[in-house]
Amino acid sequence: MWLRMWLRKFRLILEQSLDRAPLNRGSYYALLPSFAWLLSGFYGLGVWFHQWLYQIGALKAYRPALPVICVGNITTGGSGKTPVTIALATYFLEKGQRVAVLSKGYRAKKTAQGHRADSPDYGDEPFLIQQRLPAVTVLVGSSRKQNLEKLTREGNTDVVIIDDGFQHHAVKAAVNLVLVDRHQGLGNGKLLPSGPLRDFPERLNQAHAVWLTGMQPLSGAAVLETPAITTLRHDYPELNHRLDSVSICTEGWISLEKWPSASSKENILPSEAFSGKSVALFTTFARPERMKTWLLQSGVDVQEHRLLPDHEPVSCDDTQWLKTMIQQEFPVLVSEKDAVKLLFLREDSALAGIIPMIWVLKIQAVLPIAALERCLSGSVCEVSA
Repeated sequence: MWLRMWLRKFRLILEQSLDRAPLNRGSYYALLPSFAWLLSGFYGLGVWFHQWLYQIGALKAYRPALPVICVGNITTGGSGKTPVTIALATYFLEKGQRVAVLSKGYRAKKTAQGHRADSPDYGDEPFLIQQRLPAVTVLVGSSRKQNLEKLTREGNTDVVIIDDGFQHHAVKAAVNLVLVDRHQGLGNGKLLPSGPLRDFPERLNQAHAVWLTGMQPLSGAAVLETPAITTLRHDYPELNHRLDSVSICTEGWISLEKWPSASSKENILPSEAFSGKSVALFTTFARPERMKTWLLQSGVDVQEHRLLPDHEPVSCDDTQWLKTMIQQEFPVLVSEKDAVKLLFLREDSALAGIIPMIWVLKIQAVLPIAALERCLSGSVCEVSA
């Protein structure tokens, strides 16, 4: 138990250090290049030892009665886990299944084991998933085992999706889906803090499928192959038969005033609505340069960009910046994860005037259904058509 807690805290510190850093190296590497390799060595030793304890049976993995699908990655930063989790849950809902999603509630203001994610205080991602899919039970808590036991006792769930659980060896998932950003790949291939890796690259061999994610441009051919993915294919040829693409597509823009439940498509602007216009961009998530690049490629003139580290709370200065941008008649563009942090604006009547000028980009992950069903057919998660 103590080892597990130590590893979690160590990994958390290292991952937080990368919130402001480029993908290929962490802030520790920038500050202490002479010692980064040593820290990475200690980190790798801890990760290996933790996995080894499960391999020899010193630590036991819980095998739940419910079918469990894990959506994870082996790098820090965003790789599309939340939109893929939403798309997976939607897939099962359309099959008539009762779906639950388990999330740790990373850096949540409140910690309550087994609580439903009915407030932003329980974490940005779980609340976002709950808002997008009210029919899904989204539970937060560090112990996935306890939440699985709770769902099993209640008997109202057919399939469970664990968001960001590939490094959570305490639960044995029926299917492991690992996401890799097609533009970044595995970065420099080094473990934290010298690089972006949370886990050894060889762990990809334990995934049932490796899905390559990334936002697609509004116009032109879809981007499927990149130099980073070519390198991945070359370095790990045994993965080629398990590699598939997930396109992150845009659905359009919706005002924060009406997000997330627009009553009709009339309330959603087309994805190209801001092409040729000057805007301000407000981001609070990992790798915000991806959204800015997508906007620039789409012909949007990003005049100002307010960048906050991932999971950072919105401050009074940030609110003042939003007011200033809107007073200068710049529409403020945000992601859905940013929208979760800005919902408090609705509660302040003095800020009510700026809400209609904040526009939220809705995105949707398009899954490789054939590849997904191949994974499901070989597990207890098999779903009848």
